[in-house]
Amino acid sequence: MRPFIFICTAVLAAGLGAFAQDVSLSDVTKAFKDAKIPGDLSINFDPQALLDVTFPQESGKPITLKAGVQLPRNATKGPPNYRLRGLRYPGPYVIASVDPDAPTPENPSVAQIRHYLGVILLLTGNVRPPSPITSDSDDYHYA
Repeated sequence: MRPFIFICTAVLAAGLGAFAQDVSLSDVTKAFKDAKIPGDLSINFDPQALLDVTFPQESGKPITLKAGVQLPRNATKGPPNYRLRGLRYPGPYVIASVDPDAPTPENPSVAQIRHYLGVILLLTGNVRPPSPITSDSDDYHYA
């Protein structure tokens, strides 16, 4: 089994900006270093894959985080959806979301709150049904 890869996201809750998913590991690394996140959390940040974090919105389109872009607090209300891109190994992967200066940067009195800790584990790859293209639709059931 491959070792766990720790992927840390910092959700910063102030300001506005243009939202779009990240496409470059070097841009993500730079954004983390510019925000002094590796130093604040005492981690060696060397990402090997991209993590998309998308927050559903009560009205409007979901917001996908972009490293270095801050969001208003109300944009991060709902539980996010996660997607890993550019994986070299099947996993398992651990995703941790922490707030290094909770409740606010001005008053980090309860700093390093864990918002989320989860595992992404691929049990099997996707298998296409062997039915001919001219057959009726296949049924899929998810549990």
